[in-house]
Formats: sequence, C-alpha cells, structure tokens
Amino acid sequence: MNTLSELTFADLCKTEPRLGELYIKVHLLSQRHMNSSEVENTWYRDIKPAMVKLVGYNSEHLRKSASYDIAYQTLFNALSRENNG
Repeated sequence: MNTLSELTFADLCKTEPRLGELYIKVHLLSQRHMNSSEVENTWYRDIKPAMVKLVGYNSEHLRKSASYDIAYQTLFNALSRENNG
C-alpha cells in the first residue's frame, strides 16, 4: 500500500473490499437526482453509518484518520456530484 500521503480510495478498497461495494451503492443512489436536503438525509441515514463500520476508529482494518477522510470525501462527492452538477 502507498504511504499515507499517497493513499487513494482504490488502496482502501484493496484492504476493505466492502468500501468498493458501498461506492457502487452510492453511485446508483446518485442517479436519483436528489435535492441537497435529500442528499444530506441519504448520507447521514444510509451511507455514513455504513462507511464508519468499514473505515475509521471503529473499523477492523482502516483505522487511520487519513483513511476516513479519503473515504468520506470520495463517497460524499460521488453522492452529491450528480445531484449538484
């Protein structure tokens, strides 16, 4: 795996493949063309709770804050991209 400064979402998915599965779910949800309130509700109700089980302090393998930040940014941006652009 790369050093933390070079860490990518793909690296995280190699360690925790369920993150890749979650990304696919996020991508499919992003196709719904939700308003900003719906994006936030979906993020905090469905996506973030699933993400924190896979990356961050409570995860089994990816406990570094850099891993959490990369996963958060990648997944949230994927969810909001189609809905804000």
